[in-house]
Amino acid sequence: MNRILHPMRKIITVVFGLMLLIQSAMAQDDKNERADRLQAAKVAYITTKLNLNTQQAQQFWPIFNEFEASSKRIRKQLKQLRVDNALTNHTDAEITADIKKMFTLR
Repeated sequence: MNRILHPMRKIITVVFGLMLLIQSAMAQDDKNERADRLQAAKVAYITTKLNLNTQQAQQFWPIFNEFEASSKRIRKQLKQLRVDNALTNHTDAEITADIKKMFTLR
């Protein structure tokens, strides 16, 4: 009886693992699709609200995208400074330097 169950356990484990991989891949695709749809809706909304014509939109979007990327980098740096300061014991000088960095980033 044990000889029969042992190969079945392997098969069930492999099938279960494949199902998890497929589900994970599908979830990632859904996430990317949602992000793409959200970005498209955002572009349409801003373009409409600003009443941009084609030429204006071609000039506006590269600048706006650069601004957003820069803002994201700054938010990431600020978050990292907060995490670093929360998890370690710094000297007063190091904390002061980090606070100055935070003010500069803001």
